[in-house]
Amino acid sequence: MTTYDPVGPASLLPAPDLNITTAAFLERRRTDAVQTGQVDTGQSPGGHPELASLAALARTLHLQGDERLSGVAAQYLELATQLGDDAAQAEGLSYLSGLEQRQGLYLQATEHLRQEALVRARLGDWAGQVECLSNLGTLHATLGDHAEALTTLFQCQQLSVQYAEVSAESRAACLVNIGHTYLALRQYPQALEYLVPGLETAAQAGDTDTQLSALSELGLVYKAQKQFPLAISTLSLGLELAQATNAQELIDLTDNLGQVYSDMGDFVRARELFGESLRQSLAQDDLQGRVNAQISLGRLGFLQGQSAGAHTLLSAALEAALAHDMWQSALEVYQALYQGFESVNDLGAAFPYLRAHQALAGQLFNENSERRAQTLTARFEAERARQEA
Repeated sequence: MTTYDPVGPASLLPAPDLNITTAAFLERRRTDAVQTGQVDTGQSPGGHPELASLAALARTLHLQGDERLSGVAAQYLELATQLGDDAAQAEGLSYLSGLEQRQGLYLQATEHLRQEALVRARLGDWAGQVECLSNLGTLHATLGDHAEALTTLFQCQQLSVQYAEVSAESRAACLVNIGHTYLALRQYPQALEYLVPGLETAAQAGDTDTQLSALSELGLVYKAQKQFPLAISTLSLGLELAQATNAQELIDLTDNLGQVYSDMGDFVRARELFGESLRQSLAQDDLQGRVNAQISLGRLGFLQGQSAGAHTLLSAALEAALAHDMWQSALEVYQALYQGFESVNDLGAAFPYLRAHQALAGQLFNENSERRAQTLTARFEAERARQEA
């Protein structure tokens, strides 16, 4: 297991359930950008026939969702690097990171996004750099490195304010991603401070994807604060919008609403919603959505006295989480397993999962990393106040 030094609260209180739509959400944005010409589509390789050919083939495979893109994009990137063509390098890196996100290869995607952000900076492509940083911050949060997520997203936020060419959609996405990270840290006032303006900015820009992401996150904040009617109305609004637009976020909104009903004790409605979320995630090959739904159904199974079925579901979620370095999800599974077995007085089964939870939490959440997150927040808030003065 890879060791990280990310940040989180020092306590081992139950973390909120986080539905991260990284792969599908970012991949859809990337496809839209290619189709609308917002991503460099290979004008620069025009002077080199082989590079231009690889660019055209990679673009076609990307738009078709063809897995052969991995090899072609790697060749494209290698040749672009040899030729010193930054625009082509950025495009090749973009294809690779998008594919890796879809495949759940988050560590590889993180490295390629980091490289792309540097190349975009060399090009003076501030809008492209902001997009990379926003996506990169989300991936750091997915991997449980919340301090690095905040560092990256605060840089994204500063650039989005500094440069007029950065779109309102990108500014909104950055705000929502910061809010998501604070939700992961259970810092609910700070989460609301970014999610609410992020939602407003996205609505003004007509950015449905980011609106849905914000509504999904807001619903979880209100759930954590026990504001159940507000959580239900927020998530229901998101579901209506997602159903009207056939959006990928429908999977997580459905699961989040199920969590609210489960916390309220309406297990029948919760099971219906969790089951629907699982079916959708399997149909759309959404790895994180599937893991989230399995965790939710596993927790519910223990609550309803169905220990064997709950164990099966949570074991499947754990296997996927560990295979793809999804440490936040793995922590949630360990917690669900040890708490579930404790609830049925099977302490022998609970103990190994409690130990695993403590070990992983020790890596993800420690006093030094908590101070790092607090320092980052204080520095960013002070700088923002200075600029607004």
